[in-house]
Amino acid sequence: MLKRKSLELFRCSVCTEVLKDPVTIPCGHNYCRPCIMTYWARPDISGNYSCIQCKKKSKSRPALNPNSMCVY
Repeated sequence: MLKRKSLELFRCSVCTEVLKDPVTIPCGHNYCRPCIMTYWARPDISGNYSCIQCKKKSKSRPALNPNSMCVY
């Protein structure tokens, strides 16, 4: 059970797979770089970019910081 919960920390909430090329956005959530780039290719109707998990919004595309701690 612990292993399953640990693996969930390494899953992308977009593709639900283990993180590939993991990046962290300013709010602290992690995604596969290709997944978040595709998601942000179309900002919402108000022109904002948002986190899929916490919904924190940004007028400009947030920085994607490589996250070597999430490499599984």
